[in-house]
Amino acid sequence: MTGAPRAVEHPVAQAFRAAFRAHPAGVAIITARAAHGPVGVTASSVASVSVRPPAVSFSLAAAASATPAVVGAGSVLVHLLDADDAPLARRFAGPAADRFGPGTPWRSADGGEPHLHEVGTALRCCPHRVVEVGDSLLVAAFVTAVLGPGHRGLPLVYAERGYHPVATAGGAQLASSRSLAS
Repeated sequence: MTGAPRAVEHPVAQAFRAAFRAHPAGVAIITARAAHGPVGVTASSVASVSVRPPAVSFSLAAAASATPAVVGAGSVLVHLLDADDAPLARRFAGPAADRFGPGTPWRSADGGEPHLHEVGTALRCCPHRVVEVGDSLLVAAFVTAVLGPGHRGLPLVYAERGYHPVATAGGAQLASSRSLAS
């Protein structure tokens, strides 16, 4: 009797995950308008790609519920999070049903994208290229506008399975070993 084939993990997958657990990454929330309503997801893969023209990249899990709406949208907002935004990061990393619930301060931006208006900086982006890489999609997007008053506090990073503020005066070191997980 044979069962369903078991997924075989790549030989370096465990070491790869461990290496990136200790590598802090900035935290963002990417939002888009879908036919059924707003969608959004927390991402720690946003990177500046170009200044002329302004462009960013980010990756999304191919199987994530928000991925089709984000990659298919004409315009998305990439919200760059500060330490005070850790509760939003946790909410958008959780079940999709809870993301735009009563505790989420948002409104539609001029382009119709869901705008988390209490986040200091949001980039309006037009997805340009999507490349399948393993179980993820790598998205390159042009930045068409910067919304908001700018950063309000310490940047938020994800490292060691938690959200942490980063001390800006001392470089990219964690401001405290205390996680903002609670």
